[in-house]
Amino acid sequence: MVNTRWQEVSEADILAANIQKYADDKIIDFYANIDELQFPYVEYTVVFNAVLDLLGRGRRIKAVDMCGGAGRASFILKKCDPNCDLTLVDCADKMLAVAQQKAEQMNIRNIRIVNQDAFSFFQEEEQFDLIIFSSAIHHFKDPVQL
Repeated sequence: MVNTRWQEVSEADILAANIQKYADDKIIDFYANIDELQFPYVEYTVVFNAVLDLLGRGRRIKAVDMCGGAGRASFILKKCDPNCDLTLVDCADKMLAVAQQKAEQMNIRNIRIVNQDAFSFFQEEEQFDLIIFSSAIHHFKDPVQL
């Protein structure tokens, strides 16, 4: 039964719904076949370059793309700074498989791919210079808790 009142929905409910959504082959096919050049997300390049400038070009930036799915934001960041240490985290194994395949097709290297949910991942002691939450904030009831 689907809860209709926001107060009744838990983070676990939202996580379960997203896991189910991103297990659907039609959704996976959409992300696997999207034309990256037709929809280039130029604003990501502009923002990432500005952030990288603020963090200090020339030093190795450690970044994580949370709930990064098929890797679009990760790939743009790697184009802006090919030397950054990048971790792509998502709990949808099929989306991560798409990300791995696209990274190979685009010859993008050195992305650590982690199959884990955001809450569990942030329980670890690892620190990052840059945390990307691109198109994922709506997947959480209270993202401030992260």
